[in-house]
Amino acid sequence: MSAGGRRAVGALAGTVTLLLVPVVAALTLPRLHEPWTGREVELAALTPWGLPASGLLVVVALATTACARRWWRLLPGFIAAAGVLTLATHAVWLAPFFSGDPPTGSTGQAGQSDRLVVMTQNLEYGSAASLVDLVRANAVDVLVLVDLTPDGRSAVIASDLPARLPFTVGADGGSLVLSRYRLGADRLISGGGDSRELTVETPMMGAVDLVALHPTPPYQGGAWRHDYGEILGRLRESGRVRPDRPRVVAGDLNATADHVALQQVLSLGYRDAVEQADAGWQPTFPAPGAVRRLGLPVPPLVQIDHVLVSAGLRAHDVHRVAVAGADHLGVVAVVTPATGDAGTATGTPPLG
Repeated sequence: MSAGGRRAVGALAGTVTLLLVPVVAALTLPRLHEPWTGREVELAALTPWGLPASGLLVVVALATTACARRWWRLLPGFIAAAGVLTLATHAVWLAPFFSGDPPTGSTGQAGQSDRLVVMTQNLEYGSAASLVDLVRANAVDVLVLVDLTPDGRSAVIASDLPARLPFTVGADGGSLVLSRYRLGADRLISGGGDSRELTVETPMMGAVDLVALHPTPPYQGGAWRHDYGEILGRLRESGRVRPDRPRVVAGDLNATADHVALQQVLSLGYRDAVEQADAGWQPTFPAPGAVRRLGLPVPPLVQIDHVLVSAGLRAHDVHRVAVAGADHLGVVAVVTPATGDAGTATGTPPLG
């Protein structure tokens, strides 16, 4: 390469390096402490994107170092070294989603009596007919719907879903739970999103506590933290009162594994179904095509819709599904007793 070409490459790489440094910092630092502002909370949700950003930073910083004059190599060399450290940190943070527990038991067929298929979907927008198709295709036993409008609830009730999932708990403008099995002991959790705790009377595991969650969006920092305080209090209380009962938490949690709020929930003994099933990182918002910027569709960026399981339960075959018109992807998980056999959901292929 000529000296002029080398200088041009170095200048371009140096410019990209300087642009990437604040990007990588913004995708890393909020994860290292409890975010207090709404903007920090939103940035923490984007933490997984720090992995490719850090990798790119290392490459361009090394290119800058290679092309720089000797006395200018120290700064890009330092940035490259810091980028390697940041890259390794992000890899450690993401690793649990790709290195979960090894599968236990044998894989059976859909319809086995020892499994509970749970689906959660934010249905502020979306087609009830498409939802029915996905529930049927995945043999869903318990469906948790959040962010429902009154019109959305009416559309769900008027669909074929109540025929498949005849037991229903919920109200307009919030969460709605439909189940193949009897529901009981419904208690609201105070907060802005109509979260609730109830019991599913399953034939395979007996009574299972189900917590349907939709806390306030994180950009409302104070209200979001208040909601999670209420949620944590309820989960701790339930654990003390019914320590041996299995529990499933499902919904649009408006938090990712990089948020302290969700980490506190997991510290109570819950496992994220995606992580436990070794299903990889599966962002759920926005749904493909739901949001456009500069005329281009925005891909799923953050993993805020979750199914969590308590000790004694095991999640399998966790995947995302797309309801037509919805701005969130849904999550489907097959849940079994930890010592039982794993069932396999059937129907539409997983999105990721």
